[in-house]
Amino acid sequence: MSEAADRNPRVRLTSSSETGRAALATTDAAYYIGLAPATLKKWRVTGDGPPYVKIGTRIVYLVEDLHAWLLAHRIK
Repeated sequence: MSEAADRNPRVRLTSSSETGRAALATTDAAYYIGLAPATLKKWRVTGDGPPYVKIGTRIVYLVEDLHAWLLAHRIK
């Protein structure tokens, strides 16, 4: 289980059995990286923020992409 799901039992982790990749809905992804869901929504419009996947009308963030995005924005 992911760290976000461990800290917050309300975080719903979606896993694809085909790819083995875990994905989070916008609200859960925002919690995972410490931002407001509205920030992620705004960044999708402006092209900023972490990569996301759109499946029909559903938007999810792969946990591996969120982790990579956080590491890329770490200040040393």
